[in-house]
Amino acid sequence: MSAFSVSIRSNAGGRPENQDCYASKQTTEGLLIIVCDGMGGAAGGKLAAEMACGIVVNQFEKAGGQTADKIVQAIKTANRAIYAKGRAERELQNMGTTIAVLYLEKGQAYFFHLGDTRIYHIRNGHIEKRTADHSHVGEMVRRGILSDEQARLSVESNIISKALGTEPEVEVEITAGISFQQHDRFVVCTDGIWGTLPEEKLISAWSEDRPVEAITASLIEQINTTQYAAGGDHDNMTLALMEVVSSHTRNRSISLSGWFNILLSIALAVSLVFNFRRPDNNTNDKPVEKVKDTTAIKSGKRFPVADSTTKDSIGKVASDAPERPAKKKQPKPQQ
Repeated sequence: MSAFSVSIRSNAGGRPENQDCYASKQTTEGLLIIVCDGMGGAAGGKLAAEMACGIVVNQFEKAGGQTADKIVQAIKTANRAIYAKGRAERELQNMGTTIAVLYLEKGQAYFFHLGDTRIYHIRNGHIEKRTADHSHVGEMVRRGILSDEQARLSVESNIISKALGTEPEVEVEITAGISFQQHDRFVVCTDGIWGTLPEEKLISAWSEDRPVEAITASLIEQINTTQYAAGGDHDNMTLALMEVVSSHTRNRSISLSGWFNILLSIALAVSLVFNFRRPDNNTNDKPVEKVKDTTAIKSGKRFPVADSTTKDSIGKVASDAPERPAKKKQPKPQQ
């Protein structure tokens, strides 16, 4: 079983309300982290993000089947609930949310996402894997029209093409079967984090040889300081940073020395069988008793979490920031 060190922080930034939401769940098999970024106005965006986190955690716990299928079905259930809520109440029209779900289990990582909330896999200071944004500028990057840095700085960077709650059904993008090892780090963050600094600076910060709690705290403080100096109308920020403290995965291959030990054990067992003295019928010899193996295999796990995040938690962060108009994310216009 693997052990993880996790820190999740969320901040309203320069907005009057934090419409981001996060959730975490530690299971007997692994670790689940969810981050959402609400859109569609103050009332709708906040509610959509909270609904997504709550429903996905709840459905994941109840559903059967394979891990990937469970999470996909949980996300689809959340989508249908948010879509129905937005259609039922006029003041919640156009509500929606991005979602990014990271699940770690048995040495494998799984990414699930819709929108521009990102998941990164980092090893030795370099990106191993990153989700692709479902956005207008993200599509332009994939076509080679814009660079990542040009897309980050574009005035159209807030136009997303996929989200929960905007359509009755969704197709969830999945990245599965990503192997991880000790000291690897994973990041789940909203665009309030990745949109404020060049990616190479973020990767450098996330890779620092410091506890994850210290990294998340200092990075959010740095972004707030810089953005308030520039006017202060910056977006909500949510950052989940996780490090693999230990990774215990079973190695199924057997070395040559292993085969030798197995064969030697078999030979000894056969020798004992042929040399074992059978008791005569008239003797009082007792049958040999089997001795139970009392050796216990112990596995330790550690899950330190910062900022009031518990093993099973949903984070909703209020803000005392001064009121400023919120920039709304809009679904990509139909062509």
